[in-house]
Amino acid sequence: MFRKFFSVSIILGLFFSVHAAEVTEVASSFDYKNPFDFNLDVKYLSTQHFGSIKREYNTMIDGAYQDVNGNLYYATTDRRVETKEYEGNPHLMHMQKLLFDAEIGLYHNLSLSLQLPVILSEQYKMVLFDTSVNPDDSTLAGQQLFPWAGNLDYTHKGLGDLSIGLQWAPFSEERKNRFMSWLLGMNVTFPTAPVKTPEGMNKLTRSSGTNYIVPSGNAGKAGDGLFRFDFRTAVSKKYSITEPYFQFMFSLPVNSSKSIYNDPKEAVVFNIGSDFNFWENKKHGQRVKLRTDIEVAYTNKGNAYNAIADARAVSDERWVADPDNLSNSYNWPYVATDSKNRNILPVEDSWVQISGMLKLSVRVYKYVELGGFAKFGYRHKHYLTNANPGTAGYIEGLDSENTPWVGTGVQSKFGGRLLAEEYFILDWGVNLKLLF
Repeated sequence: MFRKFFSVSIILGLFFSVHAAEVTEVASSFDYKNPFDFNLDVKYLSTQHFGSIKREYNTMIDGAYQDVNGNLYYATTDRRVETKEYEGNPHLMHMQKLLFDAEIGLYHNLSLSLQLPVILSEQYKMVLFDTSVNPDDSTLAGQQLFPWAGNLDYTHKGLGDLSIGLQWAPFSEERKNRFMSWLLGMNVTFPTAPVKTPEGMNKLTRSSGTNYIVPSGNAGKAGDGLFRFDFRTAVSKKYSITEPYFQFMFSLPVNSSKSIYNDPKEAVVFNIGSDFNFWENKKHGQRVKLRTDIEVAYTNKGNAYNAIADARAVSDERWVADPDNLSNSYNWPYVATDSKNRNILPVEDSWVQISGMLKLSVRVYKYVELGGFAKFGYRHKHYLTNANPGTAGYIEGLDSENTPWVGTGVQSKFGGRLLAEEYFILDWGVNLKLLF
């Protein structure tokens, strides 16, 4: 009996399913028997980043050379990657948020959308791999390049930035354009929320001598301080119960007056996948749909709020052994108390991320849809500190191939760029969608 029912359901799906692929769906008003279209989607989303943080540093003083200006440096061949100092245990970053997404149909296949995220918890956490009470002088904590606090654990939360978007489907198979469905979209994010800043600066305390502790804490700010323009286009074509699609997206961030980014990162994303409409009952507006997706994302080099952002901003003078003695600073080229330089984020190298996703959507009634997804991705090894000399945020010994000091005391630091490897991303979420 069940087999017969399933077979009949599939046949009905073959002949009567008229829904577009998810990436090309759009709210559409002033249609025949549908004068008004409005959707409200409430989503719970979780993102977790796992990985290890290592350091590329100079191994020995006799590997030093002189450049044309007589400055000492170490050749790349004399560098090595140190055993990892920090690891994500259980994660380098974990974000939990609610996303309220409302879409209203303006006219045939043209809609307006509004999105408001509520960040329940955005946590950056690094566990010191060397758990000794007194870290070795060759470690980041022992050199006071990072604050010595054992584990670094910071949490941000609060309202996120508001986004407004327009979606238009000039071709849609739902409107008898049998060739394909094609959607064009643009989304603008405004810096409406208070800007999250690196917590280390705001919570610095001295334990003894030149050791600094940055305790864990919460901050009620979750905005990026950026205008962000997201453009996307997607095409899909129905074949029986399947509907393969292709999507391209480009994200362009622009600084606002309150931004702490010097050069925010642009992003390009390609998606290819298919929707599978397994079953549909048009009379009651019910359906079961599975979406499969492969994604390739790329970002260029630029500032990023990553796992080490909070640890970098240790004090107004940044990485100085003694804030009362600026002669011991690490050649910081900017006025330390200048507000525009206090919170500049680390410069992260470009990276490519490859992800796979499965999403199940069940429309239990014509006005109610439930869904859930899981997405797993891998990001290749990349530098977390790689600013160019003379630029905002550059720190000698952390952002450069060169370590220009060779001497005694504070200046005899190994230095070296930080990199992330074994980097995995797990995204999952559930949603409740109301359709009117």
